Parts: sequence; C-alpha cells; structure tokens
Amino acid sequence: YFNSKKQGEVDFVIEKGNAIPIEIKSGKDYERHRALNNILDKEDYEIQQSYVFCQDNLKLSGKITYLPIYMLMCLNREVKMDNPIYKLDLTGIS
Repeated sequence: YFNSKKQGEVDFVIEKGNAIPIEIKSGKDYERHRALNNILDKEDYEIQQSYVFCQDNLKLSGKITYLPIYMLMCLNREVKMDNPIYKLDLTGIS
C-alpha cells in the first residue's frame, strides 16, 4: 500500500528488484488512475512496470499491464531466505 498527499494512493506495492505498483479497478473507468500515473512519472522512483487488474482483457500501455481480475491468481511468489520476490506468470496467455 502506498499513500502520499502529493501523488495519491496505490492499492498494492510489491518488490521484485524494484517496486511494482498494483491497482485493482472494478469499474469501466479502469484506465483512470491518477495516483499510478503520478508515481510512474516520478523519475526518482525508477518504476519500470506496473499492473492494473480490471474487468477487461489483457492490454499493454507503456509501463502499465492491464490484466483481468481473475488473473490475480497468476501472481506468484518465489520465497527466498531473506525476502520474498513476486512474479507474474503469463506463460499460458497468447
């Protein structure tokens, strides 16, 4: 979870080398995410990718990957001794 008065609120942040912001959108306006855009525009954060889980199909737009909500189960965690690493398994999608 990330919340900043200047940038806004992002639902989840996971770490896979760098921070990866994740938004969950249930409505049709899933492409409206001001806080996520603010974070992606902040060069100091060096965010390379982000995910928005929504009620639409797979779509890529710049640093944002839009995924159907049911694909949350594809978000895997590889546990290492000192810290967890998350990855998204999209191998079955064409």
